Amino acid sequence: MTNQTVIQARINHGLGIAANVLGAAFNQFRPSSQFYPMSGRPYAVLQAAFDGDPKFSFRTPLVYGKAVVFGIFDATSVLAGDLLFSATGGTYFIGGLEPTHSRLCVRCNAMINVTRGAQPVAMGAQAPLNVQEGSETVIAQEWPASILREGRGERGDTSLPDDVKLGGFILLLPSTLPAAMRSGDVISIVQWLDASADPMSVRIIVSMAEATNAGWRLLGMEAAT
Repeated sequence: MTNQTVIQARINHGLGIAANVLGAAFNQFRPSSQFYPMSGRPYAVLQAAFDGDPKFSFRTPLVYGKAVVFGIFDATSVLAGDLLFSATGGTYFIGGLEPTHSRLCVRCNAMINVTRGAQPVAMGAQAPLNVQEGSETVIAQEWPASILREGRGERGDTSLPDDVKLGGFILLLPSTLPAAMRSGDVISIVQWLDASADPMSVRIIVSMAEATNAGWRLLGMEAAT
């Protein structure tokens, strides 16, 4: 064993002990399909604590707009993109596992479906199929995600005096999402995890998709159709 391997094993062991004291039991899921990745038997049960958790906080309080947190847990059997769920502790996905560093995680506030519009086959001008509800193909179903409203947005094409800007969003998704996200994909909210009073009818069109070391980072705007 190399020195780095020995050091990493000791770090994992120490963080596991800390998680047993500070944290709670989370069901660990390892997605193998684009559909319902958190259904069925969990891959394992993991003791974990997270920066900002209201019951197990050890660093800073959980605040709106701060989805990325640090996790304390034994990462021996954990991979980037794994999903963690506890009925009392919340839903997270593992963003990154850098050696000898804290585990980068993302707290999820929504369950989403991802759809992709049919590609036009006819020539000439036609309706934008990718934003018409009911004309898409489901490419991912009931995945956890972090969705944050933010100020960026654009006015509609009519530019009338009462035409307000469409809502802007930042979205963070696990790297294990099988589909390669791209501009034009549509995000539909299945369930809000932290605020059940939020509207379910929000549909978000992806305007930019970036695959990062910590998962998918998307920019989107509220669909007007």
